[in-house]
Amino acid sequence: MSSLLDETVRSLTRTKKGGWVKCSSKVIDKLLDAFLEASHNEASTTEISSLLKEFLWKDYSEGITDNHILVIASALSLIASSNHALSIPSSEDLTSFLTRLLQIYERSHTSPPHKTVIVRALTALVSQVQDPVIRKSTAPMFSILSWTDIEFRPHHDDLDSQFSKAMDKLSSLSGREKVSRLKMASITRLLCLELNKDVPLTLKVEIVNYLCLVLSLLPTRRFLKTVVDQTNACFSLSRDIDKYPKLHYYWDALNYFTSFPVDEFTGQMKSRDQLKEAASTAGTLLQSTLYQKFQDQAGKFLLETSSLSSDLDRTRKELSKIDTAGLVTLLSTLHISTKDQNLDSTTMIDIIISKLNGGMDASEICSTVSALPTDALLIQISECPSDALPSLGPQFLSLSDLLLRSYQQIRADAFTEIYEHVLRTLPRFRIQKKDSKITGSSRHAVQIGNYTITTTKSLTSSENPYSTKIKLDLHSCPQASISEWNDLTEGDVVLLAKIGQNSPKSTNPFVKEGLLSLSSGTIISSLSNSGHIKKDSKSKSFSLHISMDPTQLSHSDKLSAYEDYNLLIKLPPRLKGYKRSLDAISSIIEVNDDVLPEWLLESVLGYGDANCGDWSNFEKKNLMLGKVQRKLLEEALPEFGFNKTKETKKRRVDGGEESTDNLIDAVITDSGISERTIGEGDDLSNLTSAQLRALVRSLHDGLTCASGPPCSGKKTIASKIIAACTSNYPTERILVVSKNLSTLTDVLKGLTDSTSNSVNLSDQLSITASNEADIESLQQTLKLVDNLAISLGDIGAWGNDPNTATTYFRHHIEPRWISFLHSLKTNRTIEHIASTYPFQKFSPLQVTSTTPFTTVLESTMTNYISIKSLFDTITNLAPLSFLTSTKARTTYRISTQARVVGITIDDLLMQASSLNAMNISFSGVLILDAGRMNMLESLFPLMYNSKQRIKRVAMIGDERGLGPDVFNQGSVSESLFQRLIGRGVNVERFNTVFGVDDSFRNVLQKRYGALESGVSVADKNLSLKWSIIKGIETEPHPGFFQNVEEAEAAVEAVAGSLESGIAATDIAIVTPFESQKVLLQEVADSKLNVLPPIETIESLKARKVKHAVISTVRSKAAISDGELTALLSSATESITMVCSEYIKANIG
Repeated sequence: MSSLLDETVRSLTRTKKGGWVKCSSKVIDKLLDAFLEASHNEASTTEISSLLKEFLWKDYSEGITDNHILVIASALSLIASSNHALSIPSSEDLTSFLTRLLQIYERSHTSPPHKTVIVRALTALVSQVQDPVIRKSTAPMFSILSWTDIEFRPHHDDLDSQFSKAMDKLSSLSGREKVSRLKMASITRLLCLELNKDVPLTLKVEIVNYLCLVLSLLPTRRFLKTVVDQTNACFSLSRDIDKYPKLHYYWDALNYFTSFPVDEFTGQMKSRDQLKEAASTAGTLLQSTLYQKFQDQAGKFLLETSSLSSDLDRTRKELSKIDTAGLVTLLSTLHISTKDQNLDSTTMIDIIISKLNGGMDASEICSTVSALPTDALLIQISECPSDALPSLGPQFLSLSDLLLRSYQQIRADAFTEIYEHVLRTLPRFRIQKKDSKITGSSRHAVQIGNYTITTTKSLTSSENPYSTKIKLDLHSCPQASISEWNDLTEGDVVLLAKIGQNSPKSTNPFVKEGLLSLSSGTIISSLSNSGHIKKDSKSKSFSLHISMDPTQLSHSDKLSAYEDYNLLIKLPPRLKGYKRSLDAISSIIEVNDDVLPEWLLESVLGYGDANCGDWSNFEKKNLMLGKVQRKLLEEALPEFGFNKTKETKKRRVDGGEESTDNLIDAVITDSGISERTIGEGDDLSNLTSAQLRALVRSLHDGLTCASGPPCSGKKTIASKIIAACTSNYPTERILVVSKNLSTLTDVLKGLTDSTSNSVNLSDQLSITASNEADIESLQQTLKLVDNLAISLGDIGAWGNDPNTATTYFRHHIEPRWISFLHSLKTNRTIEHIASTYPFQKFSPLQVTSTTPFTTVLESTMTNYISIKSLFDTITNLAPLSFLTSTKARTTYRISTQARVVGITIDDLLMQASSLNAMNISFSGVLILDAGRMNMLESLFPLMYNSKQRIKRVAMIGDERGLGPDVFNQGSVSESLFQRLIGRGVNVERFNTVFGVDDSFRNVLQKRYGALESGVSVADKNLSLKWSIIKGIETEPHPGFFQNVEEAEAAVEAVAGSLESGIAATDIAIVTPFESQKVLLQEVADSKLNVLPPIETIESLKARKVKHAVISTVRSKAAISDGELTALLSSATESITMVCSEYIKANIG
């Protein structure tokens, strides 16, 4: 949809035939006015990109007007704000443009709006500094030349030599080039000093955004961090917070990057000890100067204290006795400049105190940010501008920086959604004036009675000392709500609210709705009315044992103030466990960067050439593949070459044509691909070329990324990758992590018997079944030992238990075999083998007079190996005979037997410490649903165990599918999978879809390009049907959409399916929106006797049903590709799309 700015731009720059008008000063002036009047981000990227590339840059020359420069600057900032690539001219023109831009900024008559445009343009260019032309042209801005005008330069790590060389090189340039470089080098200092001046808030904000960006990238931070420190930009900004309260959020962001504990010259994180040492050094210098020059003011204080850092409040008080000139002297002692700065005494004392404080390491920074919400924190986050948070930008300073920014993003998104959730819930309840009785109801909140907060303090325990038990009565709640309350589990966050009378005139939105106070806690357990752990999943009366927010309660003198809350609010399902993510970050925040392989670390942080997935970087190995068509091998793996041996030469068929379809059991060797003659490889005959490449990549040390649309065989290749890894690395373990349980279960079920040594930690039923099967296997194997003993005439209960069986093997079976082998040294005949082989009665040899001797000998070996395997099985399973609990048996299987461990990411976040306690590590990690996982979820499996060294990482997902879960619906969260692919990591794309009809494939092709049809079962193709409805969506709450007509049509479609004989359990109604789910539930309750599951995209979590009825809700607005992909992934046999004609046309 065109904006007003788009239309204005077209009317000013386009002819009636669509061409460009002449680029006159009149047109430029009007364009500048239009850009200045329009709000930031108000334009289509396509229109402005065309204007910049084909109109503004085309007529660029050094003689163009200042307004032309400013229009280019405006266009650059608009395009970059949409995260699109900038259109850039030659390096010479860009350098000239930057010089002109800075000249305009420095002029005394340049207006603040024009300066704002310039700073935005600089930010836009820095945001895409990885572009070679931009990097070359902006290099002087970030070079050591930026230190030219600072008073105190660092003097270590050969910096003096670097500075001297830079100045020598500068002196050799022409006067014009010298001026240009110096101007660009001085821009950051110039902007920092602007924060000392009385300039408009908008300009200050843009300067802070620029500074945060340059400080968040190691290449630009290296020298500019010193410039920012020497100009005391953060402290200058703090002086304006009282005048502009919202500036506080931007100050927080700038303070984060100026104080982040990374050494800008080495890139290494600073430890807590290093920070303390720096503070101690500063204290010693300061104390010495005070003693020498300010004994009159601070002499008594110096005699009474051993360290200025021990009592910062008193130190501040004593420093206030020193005049401005004296404070300047003290700052100089600490090598802190006051040049060109108008600093007052209070600000200078703040700077000194900050040096004595020493700063915080990553763990301490994390601990200062509360993970549990209060009413004050929710109000605060609702007022925070979106650009005032340290966002997940193009690069990170370290893994700790990435994790801290992820922490803040997850927290901000969750708190924003909790704020809106509370505001939606409160109006449903009212307090009666007469008796203060609460009336009203909500599916997300219940009234609560009296409760008491208990305190348990221990010097040896780190557990939260504050907890309470709250009884719930759900008899008046709808069934869907009862189920959600019963689903609350350990670690889920709940809110306690105290509500009173409404205050309509209040400016506080919570007080306006009657909220007096809000606290929060996490679930410890759910208890039955008898006080035991609750097992009933449909209970209407039970208690929640809640751990209260220790940060809030520890600052209260009276716990009773928190014991009269009258409402308990649960969070929506997608929100309730957000704290687990924050706790997971806290648990790994101090890890060193070397926890990741260097080839992956550089790409994760945004540095290097994103080549960790390139074939050229893989160290070739001897690998077993499996049975593959020779033609496919040659097509998919040309990098390896193909060895044509006698067994693999092409066969002539049908009139002399050579066949290339014959299967070979392929192996990769140093000399290329060959055919294996011993053993039996996995069947890979149905793989596509891209799938085969993904499998082979995954066997080499490095990163494998594979992406494909729904039904493109992603689960199949995941199973094949696991099988190949366990075959080629039999002593190593592989960790398989998935966003949802259904995908994980399907992939592990796809493993063959040879790789069945796997455990799905997220499927308790399968764990129990496997444990029982192992016990049964042990019993059956012991019976076979008894049979063996009987056949050999050995009297005794040798199969009574594992110990006797092991003894029997050691003293009776193994000696017989050794004796038999010794006898062959003197008599190597078939007759001798037939007469002396000791286990003939248990497992007879098939020997004839024509059987070759070597064949008979191999048969005896195979026969004995099968007997020995009985005892190996007993040895492996023996502990299960005395381990009684499921947990103990599972731990044993994981630590000693399992080579494949599967787990959902939610469970891994909770169980990581348990896995670490088992002292197991993984050399390979396979991440399923990779596009659905946020940065933390993707990195946590690689980082939670600092002792393990990952060799191979494979990520399989859909880069165009639905992205990571976001708490705040207005937020956008990038997955590591998308980030790596966006940075150019090599990716295998699957372009073959299996088991879908043509209508389904056509819809996918509109988004994924040409797709081939793979092998499918007759009459089992997934079909796509349409039900066109002229309904209109409404928006009862911001971001929540409903469509009544569609809800009714969807339920009618389900009714038709039920009448045709399809079971309700085989059908699901799916919708993108939570509010439509509620509406669908209401309509289904009134029209259907048997209710099928009703799901949102989020609640379905890629779990498939046979038949899905989809209510798209939207009538005019387009459905995103990610939403559509998730909807199309919901069924295995048929999908009925209930939508408007507009949506059908948009979908394809």
